[in-house]
Amino acid sequence: MIAIGIDCGITGAIAAVKDGRTLVALHEMPVLRVVKNAKVSRSVDGAGLARIVREIMFKDPKEYYASVVEKTSSMPGQGVASTYSMGHSRGVAEGVLQALNLPMDLVAPAVWKRQMKLTNDKEYVRGQVQMQFPDADLSRKKDHDKAEAIALAVWLWEQKFK
Repeated sequence: MIAIGIDCGITGAIAAVKDGRTLVALHEMPVLRVVKNAKVSRSVDGAGLARIVREIMFKDPKEYYASVVEKTSSMPGQGVASTYSMGHSRGVAEGVLQALNLPMDLVAPAVWKRQMKLTNDKEYVRGQVQMQFPDADLSRKKDHDKAEAIALAVWLWEQKFK
């Protein structure tokens, strides 16, 4: 069984983990850059995300696949633009997974992190995941989104298939 974890957002990531312990794929979230009136805006590239998920699924077509998307929501003090962007990213991820007929769960960060004995400290999460998956490229501080995608995939595997 292969679990696909998606950490939503412009800086998010996609990870696939087999049997809860073998990393089979790790990608940064594909992003579209649009220039309008000399201003650059970015959004999640749905076609790019679909391509990545299909590539993961086509590596071993006989395998069972399931997915989990972090259930994002607005936070106190968060601006309207960032709230909209995060909601848009989650919607794109959900739409892609539904279009690919991939079983999908949504889980709030507080739930999966508590169950995985992780904190909200992104550096702590990155360090813990790096220890569990030493071959994963998580060397940069900004790789915390990749680490969370891996942890989400492991969470799904533990909840559904352990």
